[in-house]
Amino acid sequence: MALFFLGLGILVPWYTGFIWLQIIAQVRASARPAPHELLLRAGYGYFIGCSLVQGLVHLSSAVQGNISFAAIVGTLLILSLTGTVLAALQYRIKAPAPTPVSLPASTRYRVICIGLLGLTALHLIPLLLENQYRPIYPWDAWQTWMYRAKAWFLSGQLLPMAPPNEWLQTGVINYNMPGHSYPTLASVIALWAAISMGSWSETLVNLPVFCAALATLAGLYGQIKSSGFRELGALAGIYLLVSIPLWGTHVALAGQADIWMAGYVGLGFVALLRGISDHDRSSLWLGILMCALAMGVKNEGAVWFIGALALAFAGSFWRTALVGAACGSALALVLWRFHLHWSIPGLGVFGFDGKLLYLPVLGTIPIQQFAVWDDYIDAFFLQGSWNILWPLVAISAATLLKGSRDGCWRALLGFFVLLFATQALIFGFTQHGRWAEDGTAINRLPLHFAPALVYALLLSVRRLTKGEALQPKIDARTTLITAAGASLLCGAAFLTYLAWDHPATDGTALDLTSRIRTPVGSTTSDDGGLTVTSYQGGIAILSSGPIAVDSAELTTLSVTTTGTSISPAGFFWRTAGNRENVNTANIGYAGPHTIDLSREPEWTGTITEVGLVLHDDQQDGSAGLRRLVLKPSSLENSLKLVWSEWTELELWSQKSAHWLSGGAREQRLPLTVLAGIWLLVALLLCIIPRPNQRMTQALALIIVTWTLVDVRWLTTSTRQTARTVDYYTHSDRPEALDIDFDVQLGEIAEAAKSMLQPDTDQPLILTGAERNLHFKVMRGKYWMLPHPTAVFEQPVAELSSGPDNQVLYIDAFKLEPGEVRKASSHIISTMGPSFHSGWQAQAVAGGEAIIVNYRGDQ
Repeated sequence: MALFFLGLGILVPWYTGFIWLQIIAQVRASARPAPHELLLRAGYGYFIGCSLVQGLVHLSSAVQGNISFAAIVGTLLILSLTGTVLAALQYRIKAPAPTPVSLPASTRYRVICIGLLGLTALHLIPLLLENQYRPIYPWDAWQTWMYRAKAWFLSGQLLPMAPPNEWLQTGVINYNMPGHSYPTLASVIALWAAISMGSWSETLVNLPVFCAALATLAGLYGQIKSSGFRELGALAGIYLLVSIPLWGTHVALAGQADIWMAGYVGLGFVALLRGISDHDRSSLWLGILMCALAMGVKNEGAVWFIGALALAFAGSFWRTALVGAACGSALALVLWRFHLHWSIPGLGVFGFDGKLLYLPVLGTIPIQQFAVWDDYIDAFFLQGSWNILWPLVAISAATLLKGSRDGCWRALLGFFVLLFATQALIFGFTQHGRWAEDGTAINRLPLHFAPALVYALLLSVRRLTKGEALQPKIDARTTLITAAGASLLCGAAFLTYLAWDHPATDGTALDLTSRIRTPVGSTTSDDGGLTVTSYQGGIAILSSGPIAVDSAELTTLSVTTTGTSISPAGFFWRTAGNRENVNTANIGYAGPHTIDLSREPEWTGTITEVGLVLHDDQQDGSAGLRRLVLKPSSLENSLKLVWSEWTELELWSQKSAHWLSGGAREQRLPLTVLAGIWLLVALLLCIIPRPNQRMTQALALIIVTWTLVDVRWLTTSTRQTARTVDYYTHSDRPEALDIDFDVQLGEIAEAAKSMLQPDTDQPLILTGAERNLHFKVMRGKYWMLPHPTAVFEQPVAELSSGPDNQVLYIDAFKLEPGEVRKASSHIISTMGPSFHSGWQAQAVAGGEAIIVNYRGDQ
């Protein structure tokens, strides 16, 4: 029944948003909607329905003091039934939808369409499995958005969130979190899913996010079809979106608000672009509405809403907008140069004083300059987060230099200027620039525009072809010659670069597989390799024993490991003259790897020992070594190195929601760079001879290049999903993350909650001895729900408290029974002076943590 009510909680708001959008759209329509128009309204309707749920949940909480599932669903059912009746009446009086005039679909056309649809499905299947097998994973999700949702559900009311520092200073009972004032949609929709089921599920509350992904694809497909494209163009558009790795990551690792912004803002700007290019006012208003609703999702929604209004105005009155932009730019330069500011009665201060930008109503914005152009190059062109989207965006922007200045041109120009200007201002001139430098936001902010970027690419195609339908008929001979020519040029340059970057060295390969011994743990020999049979302290160390290797001659490591460990294996070595120091490097997860040791600063002099460190976190007896060879540098080995870097399995981590490396973190030549260069050369060879007759061929080259790069992401996604499903299918605690300490942390939290003072409202402070335990302590806060807790991030000696507080001290130790009392006394002695009298410490979960609470003077 829980799944039934969850489906009801998702589908009723979805249908309500769809049916009322359909009614409004059909008011001025002369005919019944075409199928693609229904898809469009279903896509946009989902997000409108979610915003409706957000409003009703807040209204129910304000009026009743709690959240009534029956009242909210009843209201939505009344709205949907009323809408259904009105839509049926509309349908009866409208003429049938006109049959579109289109060219007959050839067999080749159908095959390509089926292929694109199949690729889209291949991406969606692993995303759905990840979404439903993996508990809430990203740091920002369980620290903010989902922490708030779970706290609300377990408490039964929409309690306000306090800033952590204020909570610690005032001792308030309510919950606290970073970003306490964030808009609520992402939290409310997860809360609504839990209320629908009647229980909190770490996986099922993610289902609305997958539905948001489907709605985004439906809305994009409908908009592309409504713009005059055939099925092939629309399917290509949704395939491009679903195969953007960062977009897929936010669907799989649900819990953050950025994927919701990609729906609201992304589809909103798609509607704006279509409204401007096709002179469709209803589409303009739809776009403005979506961007307005985005203000309920993230704070950035206010910026994008203002941008949407500016784009709508510029598209409708572009000459006036150009004059206004010129005047605004001149005013900004004057303020920047002369540091002028004025007080405007009733509005506040306007101007710039050299450090602060004063804007009426909006307040003050600190201005700081950050040089982030190199961060953009790394994020957009070198990493694997976007496939080759940004090179295509650059090409699309460049095409605006030619052709007529029609509505399509104005829409694209305004959109690209708005996108690039906001990125430059936010990250180049405000404090948010540090989030670009550390990589935490430089990709997530543009992700909001992902659907609009894909639509803009297709709009550029329509503009260059002047709206003429493209045939999927390609001159195969010319295309192959073009591809071969580009491959020859790029291949020669690639090999030359490798030979220059990694010159050959003298030396003979040294196969150490048969010499490996196991000083820590134990192994058995089989099939020419080793399989670990036991571990010590959770690890097994495989060592070559004493060797003498010239590091300048043997610079390449070829190693093959087996197993399903979620921790990457480590390669270690010692050098002559410094045997006490052990140098290490991660080699990745199970499988074949080729590692360039010349890039390791410590790979110098004579190497006296090498080996591997394998981890025991799956306990399935499959970890082992099949091959360990040191090789000299050569062109062949360099090619293997590059291939290994491209294909290295990149498993989920806490950085995945921010950026994806696309293989190894460090690569001598990223695959996206080589693919982008090859595509540029191929397009030049294709278009320069006959620029007006090669558009179909150029588009085919783009799709093929994109798909070839996408094979890596699809393979990685599938392999990752297989590991996720296998892990959680056999996990005894499926609500825990697949991080080695999280199961243990859950046990600590359960034990701690049972040991707390009888007054369950008594605030709890979490702390740790070392900074590197910060993640563990923050995760402990989520595990402690529904108990209100805060994390003290300063040294424990600075912690002060009174009898109203308790402290859970989390550390990396595991105490023996005889050590607990001594460690507990030591912990209290290291804490603030206010803990030294009347406070006692007790071991939690067999000494995994210590809880300190007030017992009075005894």
